[in-house]
Amino acid sequence: MTNVFKFFLLVLISVNLSCSEDDSGNQNGIVGTWLIDVLSVETSNDYDGDGVINENLLEETLCSQSDQFIFNTDGTGTLFNDGENILLTTEQDSNFMLEYTFECFDNGSSFELPFNWTQTGNEITIEIFGFPNTILTLVNNTLVGFEENGFSVPVINDDGMTWNSNMEDLTTIFVKI
Repeated sequence: MTNVFKFFLLVLISVNLSCSEDDSGNQNGIVGTWLIDVLSVETSNDYDGDGVINENLLEETLCSQSDQFIFNTDGTGTLFNDGENILLTTEQDSNFMLEYTFECFDNGSSFELPFNWTQTGNEITIEIFGFPNTILTLVNNTLVGFEENGFSVPVINDDGMTWNSNMEDLTTIFVKI
């Protein structure tokens, strides 16, 4: 009976130690600076007119190239935004085809936004102004954010005369630098 009890205790301690090591390893893996790498929408387009069709807006525009998160060990962090937003416009050519153009719209200034963060497994919850409003997922050394209907694409309606907006899902990927 004593040997069985010792074996069970040894297994229990081993399981507890391995879980706590994994948890701290994951949390320490998030600490540091993460730079935006991908800002992807559902529909591929050639917004910059270079002949290459792409879903990644960062490859189609020069906007928001330096946005980043900094995660500190104490559960705090800072979001850095370069102040640029993507302004997408649509015009109709003489053949009633849509032509998309973009510009980096500078909203006036870059900003730093402090936040608190917690980690549960691979999910990182970012709390800004006391409200948990952003969830990122740690996937293979990247942070992935997903926003349903997070990007508006102007389209012309079937009548050929009026405009509407299609809402597309937006995926953001950050890499650790």
